[in-house]
Amino acid sequence: MSEPQLTQRAAALQSQPPAVESAFINLNPAWSPDGRQLVFESWRSGAGELYTLDADGTNERRVPTGGGNSTHPHWAPDGRIVFDSDRGGFFTLYTVRPDGTDERLLLPRGRDTTAYFARHPAWSPDGRYVAFDSGRDSNGEIYVARADGSGTRRITALPGNNSHASWAPSGEVIHEGTIDGQPGPWAVHPETGARRRLFARPEPYGYVEVAPDGRRFIYGTKGRLFVAPVDGPGQPIPLTEPGFISYEAAWSPDSRRIAFYTDITGRHELYLIDADGMNLRQLTGLAPSAQADAGAARPNPAASAKDGQKVPAAATPRKRARRQ
Repeated sequence: MSEPQLTQRAAALQSQPPAVESAFINLNPAWSPDGRQLVFESWRSGAGELYTLDADGTNERRVPTGGGNSTHPHWAPDGRIVFDSDRGGFFTLYTVRPDGTDERLLLPRGRDTTAYFARHPAWSPDGRYVAFDSGRDSNGEIYVARADGSGTRRITALPGNNSHASWAPSGEVIHEGTIDGQPGPWAVHPETGARRRLFARPEPYGYVEVAPDGRRFIYGTKGRLFVAPVDGPGQPIPLTEPGFISYEAAWSPDSRRIAFYTDITGRHELYLIDADGMNLRQLTGLAPSAQADAGAARPNPAASAKDGQKVPAAATPRKRARRQ
């Protein structure tokens, strides 16, 4: 892609007026089991709320929840959505249906006084377990519980804070960290605790998400996202541009598309991209006059820019968001 094309595309994105006056953030997408919808969190109202929308960017709807900030949703195979909320002054996990019905407390805190009791949930591929992180043992570690909230057990005991676990197609929990001098990512069986190094890596990763078909994985480093093959040759494909911030992404159930968020427009919005780095589509944050273009394919400037070389774009003030 030529530099004029990159400049035109970036300027067009940054010139779109916000749907509301505040610089709200849409982030942390997760796919429905059938691949037709996404659930995500939004701070457009000043509080964390859950929304769903169709994968083409239409039919956005709020998911009513019972108060506090509702964040980090993840869709279960049976249609429930798990999320964390700080209602009551501490974070723990709840489940709800997409229409806001049947909301349930998944992990009661009991007598534990930890404010960071449970965050960043992720359902296992078969829906039998939910992985999450917790500070209940003084630092952030990864835990697993059964789908009904019972049988909680810790599966990491590493220095520093460990968070944002994901799942391998094999049903193992994926986490980062260095064990016996070997950097991760690591895969842990939720029942036996057997651990294996998932694959060797050339640089530290902050986040890993393996595709459902097991062929490729997304990784995050220094605020950028890349996709790379699990085995065999192949160069990583950049999904996001240098100079912008993105941390998490989600594979579609068929492993063909990736949903993620980035602040290329000056605020974090949701995007969809093919697994080969092509056909970038903006899903949220479009002005009413541009809603007809929701989900429309665009070139991906990141796939044409060299690492460390910022894509030309109009100067737009933006607030850097910390990873939640």
